[in-house]
Amino acid sequence: MVSRVNRTRRAKTHVGPVARRALTAAVEDIARQAGTDVIGFGDVRAALPADFHHLPVGVSLGVVHPAARSLHLLPGGPPAIELERALCDHRDRHAQVLLETTLRRLADYLQAQGFRYFCCPPEVDPMDSPFTALLARRFSHKAAATCAGLGWVGRHGLLNHPEYGPHVTWATLVTNAPLDTATPCVESACGDCSLCVSACPAGAISGRAWRRDDGMVSLVDADRCRQMLVDNEWATGRRFCGRCAVVCAGARVAARGRVSACSDERGGGARFGRESAL
Repeated sequence: MVSRVNRTRRAKTHVGPVARRALTAAVEDIARQAGTDVIGFGDVRAALPADFHHLPVGVSLGVVHPAARSLHLLPGGPPAIELERALCDHRDRHAQVLLETTLRRLADYLQAQGFRYFCCPPEVDPMDSPFTALLARRFSHKAAATCAGLGWVGRHGLLNHPEYGPHVTWATLVTNAPLDTATPCVESACGDCSLCVSACPAGAISGRAWRRDDGMVSLVDADRCRQMLVDNEWATGRRFCGRCAVVCAGARVAARGRVSACSDERGGGARFGRESAL
């Protein structure tokens, strides 16, 4: 697990547009070469605790779930039941390893350039380790990704990428490096769709649409969601549900080509109300 702050020589954080673009391109190239599918840059100051404000730029990194890739092969892809089972389990160990590698490479590069950074490890179950649980309460990959214009928070409380929906594993690096940032996502693009609300066996999804300015508004009853995971583990031996994500993916296939929000892969942000949906 990568999570470190560097304290090396200071580099200039105020540079001209040419140098800024070159630095941004270098960071993106490193991430792409490491195998990252999605990368974006955003101003995350309003989404971070006060003691992180000296690291105002967030680099959001995403790796697409293999089952989500298979959706693009339909109807010639895997049988529907196999695909649904794969989509239910969001954990992707390969993606976590790949993102940790990407974070290390970016950290080494930024350190060599004299910039400060902090690496937030790939998303995992907060119950897996006390450190991850503590970090998850202080910083959200979803917050960074919306600041970077890479997606919005769906009614199910998951980060919805315009193309791959909730089936992306995320990691984040925050830094004081002067990187290009652009427009953030500030509201849901789910429209009238509420399939995830109906599909949730725990009745945990409120149905409320996400808006960045709403701040600490819970979209999902975390206790109900967590209890469903426990019940499933008792019944099947596997701690997962994912029905909300599966129906979201199905709706996305049905509406392919009509989802057009937040397509810019670089983002910036102004004021951010930190959402508490899990």
